[in-house]
Amino acid sequence: MFETLQQWMALVLVPLTSAITWWAARHKRNTEQAQLDNDTVNDLRKTVDDCVEQNKQLYDKIFQLRVDYAQIKTECIELDSKNKQLAQTIDMLKRANEELNQTIDALRNENEQLRKLICRG
Repeated sequence: MFETLQQWMALVLVPLTSAITWWAARHKRNTEQAQLDNDTVNDLRKTVDDCVEQNKQLYDKIFQLRVDYAQIKTECIELDSKNKQLAQTIDMLKRANEELNQTIDALRNENEQLRKLICRG
C-alpha cells in the first residue's frame, strides 16, 4: 500500500511540479513583459512630454519672432516715411541749389558787364 502510494505520488508529483514550474515561469514572463510594457509606456510618456515641452518652446519662440517682426515692420514703415521726407527735402535743396547757381551765374555775368563798362569808361 505504501508502495502504491509512492507510485501514485510519483505519477502525480511529476506533472504537478511541471505544472507549477510552467505556471511560475509564465507568471514571471508575464511580470517581466508587464514591466517591459510599463517601461516602454514610461519611455513613450517621457518622449511625448519632451515633445510637448519642445513644442511649447517653439511656439514661444514663434510668438516672440512675430512680435519682433511686427516691431521691425513698424520701424520699416517709419523709416520709409522718413526716407520720403528726406527725398522731398533733397529735391527742394536741389531746386534751391539750381536757383542759387542761376543767381550766381547772373551775378557773374552782371559783374563781367560792369567790369567791361568800367574798363571802357
